Amino acid sequence: MPILQRKILTVVLMVLLVGLGYKILQVRSQRTGIDAQVNDLKSRVADLESNNNFLASSSAYFASDVYLERQARLKLNFQMSRSLLSIKIPVLKPVLHLKDFRKSYQKCQIGKNGGIICWGIKRN
Repeated sequence: MPILQRKILTVVLMVLLVGLGYKILQVRSQRTGIDAQVNDLKSRVADLESNNNFLASSSAYFASDVYLERQARLKLNFQMSRSLLSIKIPVLKPVLHLKDFRKSYQKCQIGKNGGIICWGIKRN
């Protein structure tokens, strides 16, 4: 009987060792996967921090007077001249021709500033 018990004990120990080895391999593969995910998250955090720093500096620039002045010059045609702000207003050209007005009024002519001046009784 002692020999039989030793064989059973040996088989039980072998089964336990195989099961323990299998669990160790599972844990190692899970740890490798988790390490890869942690490294990926670290790289994402670094990217997000760099984007956040860029957005913060951009936000500070967009709120600055330099940016506002530049945009006013570009989009609104403003110009700074010796600490005074002036606005350049483009000269508008008449859309209608003089002959169109002559059909409606007795007399029309083009004025000094480029506008059309008409007088007389308006015709229907």
